[in-house]
Amino acid sequence: RDFHMFEFEGRLRIANDDPPLFDYEPARGDVLTRVVGAVHYSFEHQKILPRGDGDLDVVRCGGVPDKCEATECPVPEDAPETGRLVVTEIQDNPEGDDSLREFVEIYNPGPDAVDLAGWALRDCADRGVALAGILAAGDHHVVAASMNPDENGGAPADAVLGDLFLPNGFGEVLLYTSDGALVDQVRYRVGGSWPERHAGQALELPEPAADNRNGASWRAADARYGEGGKGSPGRAAAR
Repeated sequence: RDFHMFEFEGRLRIANDDPPLFDYEPARGDVLTRVVGAVHYSFEHQKILPRGDGDLDVVRCGGVPDKCEATECPVPEDAPETGRLVVTEIQDNPEGDDSLREFVEIYNPGPDAVDLAGWALRDCADRGVALAGILAAGDHHVVAASMNPDENGGAPADAVLGDLFLPNGFGEVLLYTSDGALVDQVRYRVGGSWPERHAGQALELPEPAADNRNGASWRAADARYGEGGKGSPGRAAAR
């Protein structure tokens, strides 16, 4: 009823204000892993009043694609992919500051170089970053939160993540060409066939030809690359 609040499982309500204190727009299927705020009770409802977006940690769609609303996930999980490039590593929960140390690695398995001009990395909510540069055959392209290895935990970055962020444990990485064709996508999550990981362990795809939509194709990295944790950004993972 436009009362500037929303309710989630357990009938606890999150209240905003007018003008709003936070910009987050709730979507059915989102999971709130952390909420900070004053607790308030009125009109027979228990409420939390956050002070801003920093008081809300949200996993969009709960990390489960079929819980995404249509406006948030532009393609189904089994959508056809060109496969010209492959997402081969994801660091979603680095050691230290997540906002500076996350990264995604893309690999070119083909015989020819690929011009990345106009290509994009996005998530289901259409947050993302435009790519650029030439990715040579057999090379890796690391898109990190910072280009500075002293800030990003030691990853050799080729580009910055921009608006794309990687929720811990559950998230999506979708790669598109300049004309909007889906090249590759990964919907990583916790449990099921996905490897168990600790903080700092990136997801690695040891065999680039494997189906990276299947969690069993991935493993938890065990070789340290720097202060950010364990992984192999910019190079092939050991097989």
